[in-house]
Amino acid sequence: DKTTSFDLPGTSNLRGCGTNLATWRVMPGLMVGQPMSKRIPDHRGDGPVSRAILSRLRLLEKVGLESVESLLSACPVRQLPAGEVLISAGQKNDTLYLLLSGRLRVHLASLESEPVAILEAGESAGELSVMDQRPASAFVVADQDSSLLVVPQDIFWPLITASHGVARNLLVTLSQRLRSSNSSFEERIRLLLDSTAEGIYGVDNQGNCTFSNAACARMLGYRDVDELLGKDMHALVHHTRPDGSPYPVEACHMRQVLLDNKGTHVDDEVLWCKDGTSFPADYWCYPIRKDGQVVGSVTTFIDITERKQVEQRLHHMAHYDGLTNLPNRNLLIDRLEQSLARVRWHDRVLAVLFLDLDRFKVINDTLGHDAGDKLLQAIADRLSTCVRDGDTVARLGGDEFAILLTDVAQTKDISPLAQTILDAFAHCFDLEGHQVFVTASMGISLYPNDAEDAASFLKNADIAMYRAKEQGGNNYRFYTADMNTRAVERFTLETALRGALERNEFLLHYQPQIDLNSGRIMGIEALVRWQHPDLGLVPPLEFIAILEEIGLIVPVGKWVLQTTCQQVRAWRDAGISTPRIAVNLSARQFADPRLMVDIRQFCNDAGLDPHLLELEITESVIMKQGDSAMETLRQLHEMGIRLAVDDFGTGYSSLAYLKRFPIQTLKIDRSFINDVTVDTDDATIVSAIISLAHALGLQVVAEGVETPDQLQFLRSRGCDAAQGYLFSKP
Repeated sequence: DKTTSFDLPGTSNLRGCGTNLATWRVMPGLMVGQPMSKRIPDHRGDGPVSRAILSRLRLLEKVGLESVESLLSACPVRQLPAGEVLISAGQKNDTLYLLLSGRLRVHLASLESEPVAILEAGESAGELSVMDQRPASAFVVADQDSSLLVVPQDIFWPLITASHGVARNLLVTLSQRLRSSNSSFEERIRLLLDSTAEGIYGVDNQGNCTFSNAACARMLGYRDVDELLGKDMHALVHHTRPDGSPYPVEACHMRQVLLDNKGTHVDDEVLWCKDGTSFPADYWCYPIRKDGQVVGSVTTFIDITERKQVEQRLHHMAHYDGLTNLPNRNLLIDRLEQSLARVRWHDRVLAVLFLDLDRFKVINDTLGHDAGDKLLQAIADRLSTCVRDGDTVARLGGDEFAILLTDVAQTKDISPLAQTILDAFAHCFDLEGHQVFVTASMGISLYPNDAEDAASFLKNADIAMYRAKEQGGNNYRFYTADMNTRAVERFTLETALRGALERNEFLLHYQPQIDLNSGRIMGIEALVRWQHPDLGLVPPLEFIAILEEIGLIVPVGKWVLQTTCQQVRAWRDAGISTPRIAVNLSARQFADPRLMVDIRQFCNDAGLDPHLLELEITESVIMKQGDSAMETLRQLHEMGIRLAVDDFGTGYSSLAYLKRFPIQTLKIDRSFINDVTVDTDDATIVSAIISLAHALGLQVVAEGVETPDQLQFLRSRGCDAAQGYLFSKP
């Protein structure tokens, strides 16, 4: 048997070792025990087995021990690391060793000579002992980490002296019990390690794998843990960085644990599998210490592929627009700040182009939001083709885009690129069979002229964009300092407007409408004004549009309508006869579901006959709201309220709605009246409107009449009424 049996010159048989032991062979000073051929039977019941137990107890009594357990507690277990010498040739020793786990080598001449025997722990213990005081004639060395039961001479010799066979039988039983206990413990540890989802492996001080659990082998793509044992783990799984560059062992965090004797946690590296693939890992590595010395390290790791994917998705969601996949505001600002840091060191120009689509809401309202989304995606693609590599096209939200131009040589180079971007909108967009044309307004802010930080850059470009939009759209404007002054003024007005109604700062002025045939007042128009505590009287052109944008036009419009009705009541109570009075309705107020309820209530509260009330509505309001506008106008007409189309000629000017809707009056916009006496086109348009209205049975009122020549022209064309500074300021 290669494990324990070998022949040596000058050996003799050892007799009387007990019936359960195989043959022993003895060298001078060394006894080697061969594992038993069968287990010690379970000693229960009567008969010979009971007598065996009794003989053991009597034997224990002779050496002062009460039981096998007490014998066990008197014998320590020695851990023998691989390579450590247990017995040296020439050494005197009278200790009995029982091999519980691991493997030992026996050398005769020297430790460098070939081993003559290998001792392995089997089902029962291999036993070694120095039987007398003569020096041992061989070396016994741990071939791998091993554990041995050490039976001191004060127990061993009395047992052997009392009954050699029973004593040996007792010691073998003891070793079996120890091995069974150790084996059970090791099995529980192995079961625990193999039940975890985390990969776990250990290495010695040279980085070679000493143990691994099943999850480790599986995650790294190995069939079983045996493929890892003894291998250099850094060379096997940790040789390359995530970017593909070599990862020298000297820089390895795991290696540093062995050198620094302290743990580490890393979550930005990868582990490599057997098939050459890799996965991101989050790992913890701690030193293994024995008797105060580092003898290796243990690494626990998890595969964080899913976590990394989620992090990437979250990062993309945080920095990119979900609809167009363009960088969003956050990423644009980040890139803008980086570009500012670079350009400060070079004599270059940096530009931000703020772009807003013209009349995009019309597309959403007519074709639907799905078509609007497709249009935004198509615009994103088209804009991306207009810029250079290194520039950034971002979507800020809604129909707003921004373009960051980096490394521009001169300011004059920006205008051609801006025009190229606007020209890209000249070609139609195909949206589900609909050919759509759209234009854009663009504002441009420059470094170092206009701003020093990212927020100011975007703000100034936004201000310039609004100036381009005010000038008709489909153009671009460079930011100037006076634009910011105007923007600040507008912001100041907006802030003040939000509390103006509660502070009773609005008031009404009234302007008469004159019958051009009789010269008498035939009507009155109520016009809202804002009495600002610091700015004084603010004209409607400066605040009505702001009221529309911030959503206050409806409550202010209700106040105008209610106050007008109350004023008419006050005049009548004072004995003043009043003609018909006109009030403007905004688009939002006209669409308000409570419009009819409010009008009835205001008229009832003031005791006002609805026939004395005229409501002015623009063409665009009527055309946009279609059938709903038709129903609202019908209900107003049934109440007896007169209806007038304000600013006629500036919108759709459709003859169809003039025929369909219950309208009594057309008001010619002041833009046609201003030059009616010097501009033949204006004169022709005004004449045509008057003729058309009369043909349809409608009354005509001209706005903004300021000169006698204008009045004469209108009378000559048969205009019914007029209002303006020529007759009276509001």
